[in-house]
Amino acid sequence: MDSAFNIVAKDKILGKLADHHRLMSVLKTASQTLLGQLHRHIEIVDVRDHVLILETANPIWVSEIRRYEKMILSRLIAILEQRFGKEHPKILSIKVIILSKRSQSKGLVKNEAYTQDKGVSLEEMVMRENKIKLEKGYVWCGSCGDILTDQKLCAFCRSSGY
Repeated sequence: MDSAFNIVAKDKILGKLADHHRLMSVLKTASQTLLGQLHRHIEIVDVRDHVLILETANPIWVSEIRRYEKMILSRLIAILEQRFGKEHPKILSIKVIILSKRSQSKGLVKNEAYTQDKGVSLEEMVMRENKIKLEKGYVWCGSCGDILTDQKLCAFCRSSGY
């Protein structure tokens, strides 16, 4: 008697769905290896037409993914070759989707005054958030000095290997 997987694999459509599910399972399991410290802020969503689709709530991570796209793709190829062999699924590029504004507020404490004041500029909001982070014990990144972090190095510098 055939296993359930063999039965599904014989069907053209179900076989493709099973292969896609297996690919997504491998990618999600390997997300930390693939994305480094960025995996905390970015979720692997799908693969469509040879494009890896990622999702984040913060637009700043889009530029970081673009900066490290070649490195991520080379890690991805190594992972896929190890898991599927030379006939692995081809992924040629990365696209990052930004969650809607409603979802972006997850990182902000909604009872903080600066999240409720719609008339405040972005610069003022950042200044207020930085002040709150400093009060909570965050420090400026020891490498770039541009980002407040709860560790010695920010996620950008950690993922860059600095």
